[in-house]
Amino acid sequence: ARMRPETMRAGLHWLDNQFVLIRHEDDELPSVDWIIGLARAAVMRHGIRGLLIDPYNELDHKRPQGQTETEYVSQMLTRIKKFAQHYDVHVWFVAH
Repeated sequence: ARMRPETMRAGLHWLDNQFVLIRHEDDELPSVDWIIGLARAAVMRHGIRGLLIDPYNELDHKRPQGQTETEYVSQMLTRIKKFAQHYDVHVWFVAH
């Protein structure tokens, strides 16, 4: 059976009230720090309790010269973990 239009409208309304979409529209890839900054604002403005970063592999992963990928990922995850703990937000990564 097909979904009735009013059921679909109610579902879209529910989704709109439950999720805050953060999009990066520039030509450059977004950084983890850019995401954390907007997520912090979303905590304050909308009370978000979860952050889904999708896709992880399309973030700007520039790392300082001499820093290994392992060191970079460790530091990036530490920043995400501190954000999550400070604001009591669950964070998920999706990699494609």
